Amino acid sequence: MATASKKSAKKAVKKAVKKPVAKKAAAVNKPTLSLAAARREAEQKRKEAEAAEVRVTNLLKATVDDTVQGIVATLKENFEYLSRANRNAIMRALEPVGAVQKPGKSTSNKKAKAKAGGGASFTPKYSLPNGDEWAGRGQIKASYAAWEKTPEGKKWRKEHPIRDGKKDWPLNPAWVKEQDAK
Repeated sequence: MATASKKSAKKAVKKAVKKPVAKKAAAVNKPTLSLAAARREAEQKRKEAEAAEVRVTNLLKATVDDTVQGIVATLKENFEYLSRANRNAIMRALEPVGAVQKPGKSTSNKKAKAKAGGGASFTPKYSLPNGDEWAGRGQIKASYAAWEKTPEGKKWRKEHPIRDGKKDWPLNPAWVKEQDAK
């Protein structure tokens, strides 16, 4: 009987060992996706993700629209109770976003305006005898530094010494007239 039980035990072990190996072999022999099918599947998933992103964006826009309508309605109802400080706080809160443009001011870059020839016009404060003008803001123009080294510039500098650590330059006559008129 011992031999019969050993034989049946061996058979049971062989069956137990063969079944997982057979499953692994089936998994290895399973046909893999072709490259074209994988690309189609990836494209489909990308389109689904884009569609989900559009849905989320639309929901956010709708939520923001509702919120803005609520804020506007509240402001309209209570505008008479808002102090100047409250109004200024609201304006400051909207400024970084670029949502508010102050009256008379542009949101565009000042340097771009200057290059385009726009912006505020003013009379330059300083003018050299050669006609070169400078507003007196920012770095000293190179032409002014060069003029100071000429005999005419040296003579002018002797007559107008540096005061309080600040260099003075020849004033523009038009600027002087403008200041006198004020």
